[in-house]
Amino acid sequence: WRMSEVVIRRAGIDDLPALLSMAMRMYQTQDIRRQGLHFHTHSAESYLTHLVSSEFAILLMAVKDGRPVGMIAGVISPWMGEMSQLMLYHVLWWVEPERAGEWIGERLVKEFENWGRVNGVAFVVMGTRDFDGETAMIRWYRRLGYSHLQHHFMKKV
Repeated sequence: WRMSEVVIRRAGIDDLPALLSMAMRMYQTQDIRRQGLHFHTHSAESYLTHLVSSEFAILLMAVKDGRPVGMIAGVISPWMGEMSQLMLYHVLWWVEPERAGEWIGERLVKEFENWGRVNGVAFVVMGTRDFDGETAMIRWYRRLGYSHLQHHFMKKV
């Protein structure tokens, strides 16, 4: 008996329904609504379309047994306008909770980094909502070679 393989591949337009479903689940399960952020299906679909079709963005998808189980997306931007220091900023990352412990998240991040490297990126910037103390997520990022950059604060205006 052998566990089925997880395939990490670039998402395309045909994947939009599955991507939208995962994005909605991420929004619902991570309690993002409390921050005042909303999820609108039409807007999310437009953004996902941009991510799968732009030369300055990437959306990768993890598929197991023919079913999408995770995704990661990012956009390329220069650091402070310095074109020799392109950065790949993560904007979306999700692995189905029932797949925790299957290394899918790490495989998505590694492929994300590889895509960035091939596309001239000098740095990959990953985010977390954890910033208070030494959480498992922060330890995981450090294990992958990431260092702390900054915190973001948000205010509705």
